Amino acid sequence: METFNHLPPEHLEAAGQARLGASAPRKSAAFPPLRDQEGQVFGEGSQRQPRAARAPLPSGWWAAVLIFGIIVTGGMWVICAAVEQLGVMIRAMAAFLEALF
Repeated sequence: METFNHLPPEHLEAAGQARLGASAPRKSAAFPPLRDQEGQVFGEGSQRQPRAARAPLPSGWWAAVLIFGIIVTGGMWVICAAVEQLGVMIRAMAAFLEALF
């Protein structure tokens, strides 16, 4: 469950300094604030970066195409083999019935 804080950043910094004390060193004082990246999720990229600049296909697209090709080719082979076996069975049944009569 997420907790939302509706206080402005100045109040949060003041409350944090009051809890830690004025003598506590701030580790992130040397770094600029991350206001432009606020609210982003990992992997989304920067808001300034256009969406079209990303890759059009996912990284494993070639594996998906290869597996799909193998499945389709195997399915065609099974269908062709089944039709051929059906033809052989019909010829054998015709020869059997011809021998009886």
